[in-house]
Amino acid sequence: MKKRGLVLSMTAIAMAAGLMAGCTNKQAAATAQTEAAADTFNPDKEAGVSIEELREKLGDVPKLEGEVKLGAVAKSFDNEYWRTLREGYGEYQTKAAASGYNITIDVTSAQGENDEQGQLSIVKDMINKKYTGLLLSPISDGNLTPGVEDAKKAGIPVINVNDGLIANADSFVGPKADQNGELAAEWIAEKLGGKGKVAIVIGMPKAFAARQRTEGFENWMAANAKDIEIVAKQNAD
Repeated sequence: MKKRGLVLSMTAIAMAAGLMAGCTNKQAAATAQTEAAADTFNPDKEAGVSIEELREKLGDVPKLEGEVKLGAVAKSFDNEYWRTLREGYGEYQTKAAASGYNITIDVTSAQGENDEQGQLSIVKDMINKKYTGLLLSPISDGNLTPGVEDAKKAGIPVINVNDGLIANADSFVGPKADQNGELAAEWIAEKLGGKGKVAIVIGMPKAFAARQRTEGFENWMAANAKDIEIVAKQNAD
């Protein structure tokens, strides 16, 4: 099985499962610093490619020989978003089987969105069990970096799927988080009639997407709703 074909297949799976906006290939120095990954790679600043563009350019998902066993690790299923992504992986596996693909996607998560070491342990266990590839959604921008280093040594490709960043993953699949913040700001400004006071609950600031959504929200308000005052910001971790 050629690794490039497998990486393309994994990228297509991640995009289809989550209905994500874009994919970017990247190679960068690994780091354990929470925000260092965003300094070396920022998907919001990359052109990326949409799932429609990927399909047009590459065609159907390549036929792969033998069984493909993928491990997908989410942040926590306490959060509805990650439960929805799990459902997307399951739907893709069903459709792939109907089309003659022998693809299994085992989807699991950490016990909670603060369980960084637990999430890393799941990844290391999947590496030891020799999964074909990994689809990883890290809790923070650094907690899964050691696991990805181990995966690379074992020849296992890794796709970084949304939220936190993994600087040394093969590819990133996810939306442009700052645009999500802009859309939220536009919606709130419309509901408030362009005037009022708002507070921001950031989420978990150690995750790239939370910081970028906040930045997008603030920038849109500053540029388009000068009569709306942001009176407070509070982390939610």
